[in-house]
Amino acid sequence: MNHVRNFYYFFSLNIVHLVFFTCLLIAKSEREPINKWWNLLWIPTETFILLILTNDFHNLAFTSTQNGISQYGPLFYIILIYISILGVGSVILTFRPALSTTSLKSILIPNLILIIWAIYTFLYISDWKYFYFIKISFKSAEFNILIVILFIESLVFTRLLPSNRGYDRFLKLSSLNIGIMNLDEKIVFSPKEGPKVSPSLIKKALGNPSLINKDTLLESATINGGIAFWFINLKELNSLKRKLFALNENLMNENDLLIADNKLKENMAKLEEQNEIRSYIDKKLNPQFNHLKKIIEHLPENEFEFEKALKNASIFNVYIKRYSNLFLLSKNKKIFPSLKFALLSGNL
Repeated sequence: MNHVRNFYYFFSLNIVHLVFFTCLLIAKSEREPINKWWNLLWIPTETFILLILTNDFHNLAFTSTQNGISQYGPLFYIILIYISILGVGSVILTFRPALSTTSLKSILIPNLILIIWAIYTFLYISDWKYFYFIKISFKSAEFNILIVILFIESLVFTRLLPSNRGYDRFLKLSSLNIGIMNLDEKIVFSPKEGPKVSPSLIKKALGNPSLINKDTLLESATINGGIAFWFINLKELNSLKRKLFALNENLMNENDLLIADNKLKENMAKLEEQNEIRSYIDKKLNPQFNHLKKIIEHLPENEFEFEKALKNASIFNVYIKRYSNLFLLSKNKKIFPSLKFALLSGNL
């Protein structure tokens, strides 16, 4: 009988310890572990449990008789202080998120459960005589198990522990156009916008986005318990692409116009230069042109005079030609080769 009664402390201490560890996870993400040094706390917890289970050999916790506990030992009070420290620590850890958000509403229910559990545990261990009837009605093991379940559920309910509770409301309020399909290929949550898709198409889109239509792309990814899928709206992208194509075409047209304009300017510059050269040569050689014109218009009938007139016309013609060539060669050159000048002069 004593061993059975002592074994109750196994559940009490372990539950206090597990509640404290649960509180360490409050306000942490599911991928954020607690510090590994907290695992050292298992050493005193299990040591106290071992000492209580072996109390009949040393009687450090209490002196047991067949009728019950006659006297508490120093180990019992040490364990009571240890439980109190873990309990106070659990309360502080539960209060911690409220200190950062200045909201006590989220921690009210979990701390109320902890307070009820602390009162029950203290009265149970102290063996207060008026607590006897409550202890009979609510057994320690059952009560502690119920408290742990209620405490963890309250943390989940108040979102102090990470969970997927209320994900549908979150997805509706968010800008994510996402849906969820379970492992039975049943769509449990549909996206706010987008076409209806079959489970086979959702599975096909895993790691390989599928184009539903020209403006909608389907993507999906595996999650715990199913597959999440979402639609990507390509309307803005397609509109931007059309604008870019139109802009590119306009740029190409403008580029062609610029090339044509530059070519026209070059031709106009060449034509203007040719007109300037023609005007200059015509002005400089106007007397020679007039003499040549008179000779051609008044060719004599006499053979000797005719031959003489043709020679004079040839001289004027050669002069006009060589002068024009000399002018064109020397127009854009500051230094003119003397050999070319000598050849041209010799022809003149």
